[in-house]
Amino acid sequence: MQDGKSLRQICRENGWPHSTVLAWLNGEFSDQYTQAQERRADYYFEEILEIADSCPADKEEVAAAKLRIDTRKWIIGRMNPKKYSDRVNVDMSGETKVTHDGTVEFTPTDMAISRLDEIVSRAIGERKDTGLEDTGEK
Repeated sequence: MQDGKSLRQICRENGWPHSTVLAWLNGEFSDQYTQAQERRADYYFEEILEIADSCPADKEEVAAAKLRIDTRKWIIGRMNPKKYSDRVNVDMSGETKVTHDGTVEFTPTDMAISRLDEIVSRAIGERKDTGLEDTGEK
């Protein structure tokens, strides 16, 4: 596998039943299989560089090379995601303590002040329309 061959291809070449080999890999050989997959991803990574460096400038050849490169990039991102995945993993650990004294300072914006003025003016206008007057008492 470390030379880029798939498990299916290795089984076919050696006459091994694919299902039996898979059962072995899920059991006692799982660590070795994981390491082989990581080395296979490294093999494909190096192959990507070779494909890109040796590609002629012909438009059709470039398209074929891009397909080969994109396929390998997708595969290696799954074979060894810690090393080759496009995802960014952020691991956070530790403890965060947040304290608050209960006060909140509010600085309204000009737009907020304007809107509040509009609401208050409308409310005062409605009071006058209904005959209610502000007595100044709270």
